[in-house]
Amino acid sequence: MADAPRDRDHDVVLMGPPTEDGEGRSALRSRPGRLDLAEIRPAAEGRPLGDGELVRLKSLGHPDLFGVEVLYGDADRAPREPAGHAGPPRVATDSYRERWELIFGLAAAADDGPPN
Repeated sequence: MADAPRDRDHDVVLMGPPTEDGEGRSALRSRPGRLDLAEIRPAAEGRPLGDGELVRLKSLGHPDLFGVEVLYGDADRAPREPAGHAGPPRVATDSYRERWELIFGLAAAADDGPPN
């Protein structure tokens, strides 16, 4: 018996039990070079995707087996560059720092007048 040709671009998900909160289902996702545990949840307007993907599932003839079409996800996001430091992002610009010095710097500390 000849082997069936393998689809190198497969992306399928096998659904598992409901999630703890009951809003989604656990799943096992297989795609080229990867096997992932996932949670499948309905998309809701106003709810962020976080690190997830927005996908469309297409039935493959079994109640718990679906083909996956990625509508929005990893390839659509700008890559995250690791911060060169620990802690929250540092977002102060040079312009911000200059204005800070004008308002709260040494000149303001030397002024002994009324606060307003």
